[in-house]
Amino acid sequence: MVTVAIIGLGNRGRIYAHNFNAQGAKINAVCEKNPGMLKYIREKYNIPEDKAFLDEKDFFAAGKLADALVIATQDRDHYRHAMAGMELGYHLLCEKPVSPFLDQCVELDETARKKGLKMVICHVLRYAPYYDRIKEVIDSGVIGEITDINQTENVGYWHFAHSYVRGNWRREEETGPSILAKCCHDLDLIYYTPASPAKEYIP
Repeated sequence: MVTVAIIGLGNRGRIYAHNFNAQGAKINAVCEKNPGMLKYIREKYNIPEDKAFLDEKDFFAAGKLADALVIATQDRDHYRHAMAGMELGYHLLCEKPVSPFLDQCVELDETARKKGLKMVICHVLRYAPYYDRIKEVIDSGVIGEITDINQTENVGYWHFAHSYVRGNWRREEETGPSILAKCCHDLDLIYYTPASPAKEYIP
């Protein structure tokens, strides 16, 4: 049985806990600074009290508690949590964007490769039935060779206001810009959907 630890039990962290549990994985440990949410998830998934942490320092100091670590914290926390997780030998599932800083993204990639660990980023749109069907049609060759892609994720006004004006992603010093948080999906789909790899264009 695959075991999972999760740091960050906001909306995404709770969804991953539900989905992993539904697929037969065991939630072994959690870390969340909201004590009410921590208690709720601990009781829901029968996690021992000594495997439920309010402080990330205590969480990582406890050593490797599962096969994989889900990182569902704020954007600027991802790098710190991912590096600490890989030092313990965790495979990672990390929320997007990986980091607002290119050098941190490069270091995480190099560290994962060096340690032989998997680090998967949650570009979840590529698994949606809509895009799954588009990928299937393109791969079949029925519409011919793909030479150009125009991909736009339309962000609803309510989502932008709730998340990026008054929500968790409103402060730049804690997160990345909205264009990075949303357009990373577009870039992932442009990379993923063609039947052949994209070529670098230098004018």
